[in-house]
Amino acid sequence: MRLEFHRHDRLPRLAWLAEIRRGTGAALVHHGPWVETTEEALFEGAWDGPFTGMGFENTCAVVGSGLKAVDGGLLVVTPGVVTERTFTAHVDDTLYISNSFVFLLTHAGLDLDPAHLGYLGDLRSLRWGLGQYARELPTRQGVPVIQHFYDVLRVDRDLRISSRPKPEPPSFRDYAEYRDFLGSSLRAICDNARDPARKNPFGALITTISTGYDSVACSVVATEAGCQEAITFDGSRSFSSTDVDDRGTRIAELLGLRVKEYPAQGFRSSTVEEFAEFAALGDTGDRHFAPLAQDLRGNILVTGMAGDSVWDRHLAHPTRDFARGACGGESLAELRLRVGFVDVPLPLIGFYNRPEIHRITISEEMKPWVLGSPYDRPIARRLAEERGVPRDWFGCVKKVVAWGGRHMNPEADRSLSDFIATARHLRSPRRVLLHRVMWRLRRWTRLAHFIVARLGKNVNLHVGLPCPIPVRYAEPPDISSYLVPWGVSVLRDRYRIHPGDSGREPENQPESSDEAAS
Repeated sequence: MRLEFHRHDRLPRLAWLAEIRRGTGAALVHHGPWVETTEEALFEGAWDGPFTGMGFENTCAVVGSGLKAVDGGLLVVTPGVVTERTFTAHVDDTLYISNSFVFLLTHAGLDLDPAHLGYLGDLRSLRWGLGQYARELPTRQGVPVIQHFYDVLRVDRDLRISSRPKPEPPSFRDYAEYRDFLGSSLRAICDNARDPARKNPFGALITTISTGYDSVACSVVATEAGCQEAITFDGSRSFSSTDVDDRGTRIAELLGLRVKEYPAQGFRSSTVEEFAEFAALGDTGDRHFAPLAQDLRGNILVTGMAGDSVWDRHLAHPTRDFARGACGGESLAELRLRVGFVDVPLPLIGFYNRPEIHRITISEEMKPWVLGSPYDRPIARRLAEERGVPRDWFGCVKKVVAWGGRHMNPEADRSLSDFIATARHLRSPRRVLLHRVMWRLRRWTRLAHFIVARLGKNVNLHVGLPCPIPVRYAEPPDISSYLVPWGVSVLRDRYRIHPGDSGREPENQPESSDEAAS
């Protein structure tokens, strides 16, 4: 299949969309100015291999997404970290593929169904696992948008889509092998992102740090990959614990990092559009990242996102299905595409071998780093303590660090309220009642399954029961159920293609966060 590229400098820097008409043998690709293209491939982000050759389909350690023309079709490589996804939709004889939900809806001429109450649950549904997430997102036109996590897709000339698993990560026999894998993968990703063969190489490696397990452990690995800068928040981001100090400043300084502190609630000064970036992907829980845009532009960010689902000693059933039970990092994508940075949630590199990682976690060799408390992550603790971080400086008390729900600022709240006032009458009272009943039934069913699973674990039995109530009922039909439609409505204008806005060679990116900030 042939790729025809059209760069649009007004699009978000790392956004792309492919449009394929049946039987044409060509894909028309619209993309932002920092997306890397060759004659036969497109990619945004980085992976743990040489940039030259564009072999991103041959690894699971992919932070970003891409396309590659192959004989008789097209490969679509989705992110190898399950905080992001790729979207497809068939409209008549045309297939649309994009790394942005809003871009696909806008360009394909699709609208969200105002009567559907489950978009929040649909977009957050990976919490129930790779085998149970909601694949279809309904639209008013009756054409579903399909979300794809952790897949390599193949599209043929007749627009049929097939999928195959990503290459498996290596096997980990012990802690040393797993630690080496994390370090070598991060270094390779950074080498790829900075490769001078790129039209727009990325710059500084930056880590987030707090007093929790995951960010400290990831910061240790990041320093060994050359990281010199850290970002922390000067307090808790929890609406219920605003007096909790979660700064990782002294840990960062011990690791030799320059630290920049941000106000924990600095997101309150964000614009309506900045709040909408997070809402459009199923919540605004990651919105504390909005004030970091200047420092992240053109750089590589390492976070400990999803460390609780990979490193926790008390995981009930650490399978490859990767049911998380919580969200974090899943609404960062629109910010990342607009600002232009590589997002590396380090615990998710190689997560597919989670059973082996958990076996290492509970192994005899890790006992010196076991606290025996409910908040216990021996791998993360060993990473930090072997670098000299005192035991009582981190990972002692679980601190809530994400603002859930719709806590924003007055301007954004007014915009959301105005949207709700317009859209509320489009929802059937009968459908709202049905959703509320099904939501409560799902909650009780999940609780029962959790209790059964815990009892099974006590006698070394794996008991996993599917929930009979669809994930579209995983969230209540309250005000938060309007977040996704509101966010999409606010962001549509940034994805409208303007005639004549294409063809210029993209600008070079800054090589450090200091240069980016200037």
